[in-house]
Amino acid sequence: MDNAIKETNKKLEEIVKILNENKEKYQNKYNDINKVINQKLEQVKNYKEDYYAAKEKIDNLNTDIEEFKEEYKKLVNKFKDDELSNILIGANKEISAKINERKLTIQKDTDEMNKLVSEAESIKQELITLNAEKKALEILLNKSMDIAKFYESTLMEIVNYSNENPEDLCKYFSQEKMKNSQKNNNHNKKNKKNRQAVTSEAFDLDSIITNDIVK
Repeated sequence: MDNAIKETNKKLEEIVKILNENKEKYQNKYNDINKVINQKLEQVKNYKEDYYAAKEKIDNLNTDIEEFKEEYKKLVNKFKDDELSNILIGANKEISAKINERKLTIQKDTDEMNKLVSEAESIKQELITLNAEKKALEILLNKSMDIAKFYESTLMEIVNYSNENPEDLCKYFSQEKMKNSQKNNNHNKKNKKNRQAVTSEAFDLDSIITNDIVK
C-alpha cells in the first residue's frame, strides 16, 4: 500500500512540476518579448535624437547660406564700380563654393533624416506586432500561473496528507467537508451580521425621518 501511495504521489508531484515548468516557459517568453520591446523603444529614442540633431544642423547650414548671400550683396554694393569687378567675381566664386558645399551637406543630412524616419516607421510596425504578442503571452502566463498555483496547492496538500496518514486516506474527505462547512458557517454569520447592521441603520433612518415630520 505504501508503495502505491509513493508511486501515486510521485506522479502527482510530476504533474505539479510540469505545470510549474509550463508557467516558467511562458514567464521566460514574456520576459524575452518585453526585453525586445524595450530594445526597440530605445532604438526609436536614438533615431529621434539623431533626427533632431540632423534637423538642427540643416537649420544652421541654411542660416549660413542666407548669411553668405547677404555678405555678397554687401560686397556688390561696396565694390560695384567697374574697376573693382574682379574683386566681386572672386568673392562670388568663393561664396558660391561655400553655399554649394553646405547644400551638399544639407542634401546628405536630409537623406539621412528620411532614412531615420523610414527605419523608425519600420520599428513602429514591429512594435505593434510585438505588443499584440505580449498581450497574448500575458493572458497565457496569467492562466498558467493560476493553474500551477491551484494544482500545486491542491495536489501537494493531498500528497502531504497521504504521506502523513497512509492508513487513513479517506478521512481527508471528511476533514475537507468539515473545513468547507466551517467556511460556510463563517460566511453565513458574516452575512447575518451585515443584514442586521443594514436593518438597524434602516430603523435609525426611519426614526430620524419620523422625528423630522413630528417637528
